[in-house]
Amino acid sequence: MVDVTIVAVSRTQHGEQVCVSGSGEALGAWALERAVAMTTDEATFPVWSARVAVPAGQAFEFKLLVRPHPTHRAMYALAGDPLFLRWEPPLVGNRLVDGASVRGRALRIECAEWGNVAATRVHVTLDDLLSPASLDRFHRLGYAVFQAAVPPPLVDALRRECAQSQPSSVHLFEDGCIVQPPASQLDGLWRRDPTLRRIYVELARALLGEHSVYLLNEQFVVKMPHLPHTATEFAYHQDQQYLELPPGAPRVLYVSLWTALTDMSEENGTLIVLPYVPGSNDDAAVAAAAASAAAAADADAESSDASEDVMPKRARVAPVEAPFDRIHREAAARYGCDTPPRGDESEGGEFDERETPLLVQAGDIVAMSSLIWHRSNANVSDQTRIAFMPQFSAQPVRLASGITLGVDLTDCDA
Repeated sequence: MVDVTIVAVSRTQHGEQVCVSGSGEALGAWALERAVAMTTDEATFPVWSARVAVPAGQAFEFKLLVRPHPTHRAMYALAGDPLFLRWEPPLVGNRLVDGASVRGRALRIECAEWGNVAATRVHVTLDDLLSPASLDRFHRLGYAVFQAAVPPPLVDALRRECAQSQPSSVHLFEDGCIVQPPASQLDGLWRRDPTLRRIYVELARALLGEHSVYLLNEQFVVKMPHLPHTATEFAYHQDQQYLELPPGAPRVLYVSLWTALTDMSEENGTLIVLPYVPGSNDDAAVAAAAASAAAAADADAESSDASEDVMPKRARVAPVEAPFDRIHREAAARYGCDTPPRGDESEGGEFDERETPLLVQAGDIVAMSSLIWHRSNANVSDQTRIAFMPQFSAQPVRLASGITLGVDLTDCDA
């Protein structure tokens, strides 16, 4: 079962109650007497909400209705109208939620204003998406998969935006597959859509462990079928390598939120990552990695200084480097941050046995540290493979060219 929170905006009169009625047992199977009552209070009115549990993978539809509140039904009965109620306009149709959206993750359905069916938004509940286990996995392994993070209607919208965008090279089918969104980063769909904006900004903020969030880059990665392998495959690389910083400048670590807009497979060239530690199920290695990172952090905090004998440890000034940076630098250094993984298939060699193909579905987000090694093969399927990847840091980045990257989203209304 999937927990679903339905939220609606309805400016009712005193003594009225908003309800939800729809297909399926959880929503009363359209029986008026079994409609699900929504609640509100003085602080949240005119926003009403209700929670139901629906079967995973099962599509459903519903409408909103208003009826007398149980505490006021006697009043309406005395007025000769005991069954007083009103439904959302029939001509606008029902509010629909497809089965692909109901994939085992808690959902929030925002109905907007009464009768505005077209504005219905379905998205993952962020509190559920950002579980401690997922965040911990990201910091220990360098990546984490957030399933069903982007609902299907917004996946479709991003694909349409990709089709209207321009390739970074006029020779897309010869020289590569990077496609840039509209000219200004402020024009991108995810910046305009409040649901997408909330997903990306809050996810980046949680992964970076900082309130400050800066957009460094965003791009679509399109792999057309039946092209030469050199046009659609990527060798092992780190996203960090694409930042051309001034000589001697320290690395600025960031997060890439690689979003699948089509179902991914080994045939169409899905993302292949090399985790920080050998295997996501190797508990001993994971525990050792976490202990090592904690020891390094403690060593930084307890390094000797002139005030050691007179200042309590807890009162010392914390290191300037953020915890995210420190954890990922230490973890990446263990497996060769500056040395690409060995393996040459052309000479009969094999790539590192730790590498993990990510067989994710459309709407899943793969969060990657800018230090994790990853690659992808060519698309040998019959279908186009599309991903969208915005990248975020906790600070702006000044390049060797003098250009400063970073659109400040710190105070973005997420």
